[in-house]
Amino acid sequence: MIPAERQASIENYLRKEGYAQVEELSRLLDVSPITIRRDLDLLEKTGLVERSHGGARFRNFLHRESLYEEKGRAHQEEKAAIGQKIASLIQPGETIFINSGSTTRYVAAALRDRKDIRIITNNITILQVLGAGDGPEVILPGGFYRHQSQCLVGEETLEFLRRVFVDRAVIGTDGLSLENGLTSPVAQEAAVTRTMVEQCQGEVIVGADSSKMGRISHFKTVELGRVDLVVTDGFLDASLRAGLERIGVKIETV
Repeated sequence: MIPAERQASIENYLRKEGYAQVEELSRLLDVSPITIRRDLDLLEKTGLVERSHGGARFRNFLHRESLYEEKGRAHQEEKAAIGQKIASLIQPGETIFINSGSTTRYVAAALRDRKDIRIITNNITILQVLGAGDGPEVILPGGFYRHQSQCLVGEETLEFLRRVFVDRAVIGTDGLSLENGLTSPVAQEAAVTRTMVEQCQGEVIVGADSSKMGRISHFKTVELGRVDLVVTDGFLDASLRAGLERIGVKIETV
């Protein structure tokens, strides 16, 4: 089992059981306690788990915002696969919104050579992955730069977005739950994402690895009823999948 798979297994186990001892996880996954402690340290940095003496508990409520660098190091393989899948759905001639986040950066990277689309985004990191190549047309709104998440927010950002109508919105999220929809620990970013969805005339696609599933944070962005498709990895909990499908949300796993 590669580290990413092992860490996803730890997440899923803690999500179901709530708490586990290091020795318990070591036996279940047939690896040393030192390896489990290293995995738990990485998961704690992403805000997924909370370490305690001799074990860890799942942090269902996301109290704090993870720095962009921390998000970027977590679940890279899953995010890359999610990005490729979403990019394959974008049709020639479309104008799309892409919001902030490390997963949506992978979507933009997969669209690097698409000269036939237009991207409107508050995600500054997208400029880095697109580079100086002759790819998509990119439009940035004005606004206040948040270094924590490397994106633009604020009233100037919202005012610009309210004057735009797009074919499709590609949305990353910090939390997705059946009870509370999509949520974010940052009010300004929640407002930007909500406005993007309101201005979308077509499909709303959420790209999120399974670590975001079942999590809740402080500020609601979007009701699940407004989401058309969720693209995630193969570790999606079966009960959450059933709940999403029950309300009409399509699921694609990578």
